[in-house]
Amino acid sequence: MMKHTLLATLLALWPSFAMADWHGRASVALNAENNVFLASVPAADLVIETSAMVVKDWEWEAWPAFVSYEVSHIAFTTHSDHDYLLHKAEAAIRRKLGKEGWVWAGSGGMFRIDHGEYAVFDYGEWKAFLDAKIPIGGRAAIFTGYRLVRRSYDRIAVLDNVEHGIFGRLHLPLDNGATVTLSSDAGYRRYSTPQGDSQPGALVAYRWQRAFAAETPASGSGQWVNSLSVSMPVIDDKTGLRAYVKLRTCFGEPPRLFSDPDSGHYAGDGLYDDRFSYESREFGGMLSRALPYAAIARVGYDQAIKDYRDVPIDSVGYPGLVMPGRNDNYRSLWARLEKNLPIGDGGMKANISAQCRQAWNGSSDVDYRYVAFTTTIGFELVF
Repeated sequence: MMKHTLLATLLALWPSFAMADWHGRASVALNAENNVFLASVPAADLVIETSAMVVKDWEWEAWPAFVSYEVSHIAFTTHSDHDYLLHKAEAAIRRKLGKEGWVWAGSGGMFRIDHGEYAVFDYGEWKAFLDAKIPIGGRAAIFTGYRLVRRSYDRIAVLDNVEHGIFGRLHLPLDNGATVTLSSDAGYRRYSTPQGDSQPGALVAYRWQRAFAAETPASGSGQWVNSLSVSMPVIDDKTGLRAYVKLRTCFGEPPRLFSDPDSGHYAGDGLYDDRFSYESREFGGMLSRALPYAAIARVGYDQAIKDYRDVPIDSVGYPGLVMPGRNDNYRSLWARLEKNLPIGDGGMKANISAQCRQAWNGSSDVDYRYVAFTTTIGFELVF
């Protein structure tokens, strides 16, 4: 049913892509995974991700703007009860500041739709943002911004929250072709519903049933992320190297996570692996090379040493039995090949890619130790 819905959506959007005032994309990715849920007991599957986006731009002289809508369908060939849809919409307007500077302001929403017992993942999310670019001298620039995100789960009221985020980045090109980027991000999440033994029923109240209820601010979780990255050409102008280091530091109370030992699902999503739930030291790098026929090859390595501070809540709203002081060591080695193909003279193009990734996660908690290998083939048509 969901596959037919997505096909009907693509067919309905097709005339819009052909209109001169509109543009967009349609894509499909096939992911062959030997541990699709990143669990200690692996399960294999072929996951098909299909999406379509349509965008309308207005090129007003000093106030360019856009609106966009995207629908994505994630289909599991073997574990079809995990299929879900994502709907995203966004609108933004920009004010140009001189030649290079600008300020963006916008808002958007996102909805996830599952079915059956996995409707526990369903949520609605609204966001607003304000971003700015401030040029410094001839080439350097500061990027800064603010985010406000409100997320409400359909069936897990205890996880409803409002999140505030600010960021700052210094982008510094050097004379030798290298670019240094210093970044600092701070986020704070405030939960809307108190958590406690007296309110386990808050977990199963539907979102529409809570819309008119008074909310009592509850605990808050925060995280400060600082990173340094360097990009530079190596060997010749066809080869590039990027390396980064990142440090996460938490403050406030631990975030609320969902834990269901019977689900066999430990994938890295907001319910099972919230980024606010751990502090980490992360580093990695990527080497890219331009090949003949306009193809690009990339290889990379990423590692994150995580110290968790969470005690997940179980399916009835009480703290789960999790080993205290959980520590993980995540490592990932990947390779990717991609090529762009122009189609005709109207600006249409196709993007083709192939990627493989080997991941290892060591953990002091045996339930979170896993090895996973994924092969992905992707095709994207840009209008």
